[in-house]
Amino acid sequence: MTDPPGAARSETPGPGCFDSASLTLDLSAMRAGTSSLRQDIPLDSLRDLEGDFDIARLGPAGVLTLEVVIGDGFTTCKGVVSVDATLVCARCLDEFEIELSEAFERRFGWLEELVDDDDLEMTLIGSPMETVGILDGVREAIILSVPRMPLCSPDCRGLCPFCGANLNREQCEHYSS
Repeated sequence: MTDPPGAARSETPGPGCFDSASLTLDLSAMRAGTSSLRQDIPLDSLRDLEGDFDIARLGPAGVLTLEVVIGDGFTTCKGVVSVDATLVCARCLDEFEIELSEAFERRFGWLEELVDDDDLEMTLIGSPMETVGILDGVREAIILSVPRMPLCSPDCRGLCPFCGANLNREQCEHYSS
């Protein structure tokens, strides 16, 4: 049975459509409609996040769930990235493990009249046959998933402001309670 003309199809992109190392999609290898994938991704291209944004370390790999919609004049990539990370507690400075997960969306348009200059999420590309990158979207999603004040536990007591003792592990003369 064939789909009626113009009907959206849901399928898994074929081999070679998605490069998990560089986080790029080859649009020329995909058909119009909707494609979905769930892929383990290496985090080598995101190691520069380590040491910033309270991220001490990222795990060896993450999981990317992606939906790609190819329409007339545009492509929309909606995804969720999940990674295991080691963060630094904002109170006691101890490292702790956490799973970070966040959604992102990137749109690519090749018809200039469909691309709004005020739309920061839309990127103008030359043609529907290009390879597009979602690395920036994944990077932003990971940064946005880090809590504003990461805590190793909700009842973390932090450090003594006088002697620097970790009050979760020891008592000091400045704090008796």
